[in-house]
Amino acid sequence: MPIFKSLAERRSFWKQHVIACNASGLSKASYCREHHLTYHQLIYWLSQFESQPAACVDSQPRSTASNRTSRLLPVVLRDHQEAQTGIQITLPNGVVITGISEQHMPVALQLLKQL
Repeated sequence: MPIFKSLAERRSFWKQHVIACNASGLSKASYCREHHLTYHQLIYWLSQFESQPAACVDSQPRSTASNRTSRLLPVVLRDHQEAQTGIQITLPNGVVITGISEQHMPVALQLLKQL
């Protein structure tokens, strides 16, 4: 990053990069990586020059209703009891400690010694 002597010099530097980013067709992040720029600074200067048409492209192009495909994945829910793993300790006062696996066994034993 160059050292600027004036605000006008800084504005000119970023104005050139905003124009080049617009023309590049790259995402903002890709443009910054290729030109060794700080991403949030580019975003700031893009907002300063908002009157310019078309900012750099987003990393994911916006889809229209006609070509939109779902990026959601199906989720399979399991019964709560089925999902539990490890051992379960039920204390006389009704508190239940679940999910104790082999790696947690030393901690569970120390806990039981304290009770």
